[in-house]
Amino acid sequence: MSLSVGAVNNLNQNANAVSFGQRKANKAKNAMVGTLIALSPMAMNSCDKDEWLSAKAVAVAVAENNNNNCDSTKHHGCGCDCHGYYIKPDTIVKHDSIPYPVIVPGDTVYIKDDYKSPVIDTLNVILDDVGVDKNRGYVPLRVTFIDEMDNKYRRNLFDGRSSGIDQVVYRSTRTPFNDALGRYIVGSADDDREAYFLSLTQDGRLYATHMVPKAGTEGKDSLALNDYVMGPDNFVFDRDRAAKLVRKFSEARGQAGLEYAGTYEKGDLPKSIMITNPYGTQWRYTDVNVISGDPYKSEQ
Repeated sequence: MSLSVGAVNNLNQNANAVSFGQRKANKAKNAMVGTLIALSPMAMNSCDKDEWLSAKAVAVAVAENNNNNCDSTKHHGCGCDCHGYYIKPDTIVKHDSIPYPVIVPGDTVYIKDDYKSPVIDTLNVILDDVGVDKNRGYVPLRVTFIDEMDNKYRRNLFDGRSSGIDQVVYRSTRTPFNDALGRYIVGSADDDREAYFLSLTQDGRLYATHMVPKAGTEGKDSLALNDYVMGPDNFVFDRDRAAKLVRKFSEARGQAGLEYAGTYEKGDLPKSIMITNPYGTQWRYTDVNVISGDPYKSEQ
């Protein structure tokens, strides 16, 4: 499986993305890339241009000196065209035989002005295929759900500082259930961290490169992209428009071609996705929640 020419160029050369070994001369400037900075909305100057229906959050510009200084070194590598959206904390109560809360901390997610990507377009269509409510925004900024297979809470955050046109980056965590406290502790040391680089194949299918932390980085509070290495499997997602489902294919290291890995489709419960593996076993992603946002429009 080969990526499109644009995706390959973006992976290695795109100035809007952070790639491996690139910009070594600017390493200090980009030291904050990949770090999600938790900011109080009261501490940020409001650049309110649109209200999010789902989260009722306020769009804010993360800047210094009242947004008058456009030095990109003081905007975490984004320059003046990168804004931060604050997503307020959520409390989700799962109604099951044993009810338990999921406390999701607030996040600051960055996005560039006038941002558009064919990868995001394809991702949005796939979310529609499996019946996920994306709300009204263009970019899925935070996607969360509980995986019934391993009973872990998964949070995927859009990394707008590292994403370009042909490659989109999501930082992900998998949080195990804490039996002692009877809840998920999102953002704890027990989280497994990973990243996904999304691009398009030459025939327009969604390609997910799975990234895992390098050995020895487990204790770090935050990870830059060069702290990750490629995981054992990458994935291709192929839409079946007629059946309204998405087929998943795995591309393992050293493997010739793709291996069928099952399907995703709308679940039988509200806010759920049904997964079927190649052997017919089924389980769900439950409590699927997507918060989306629109990029700012530049003044030009």
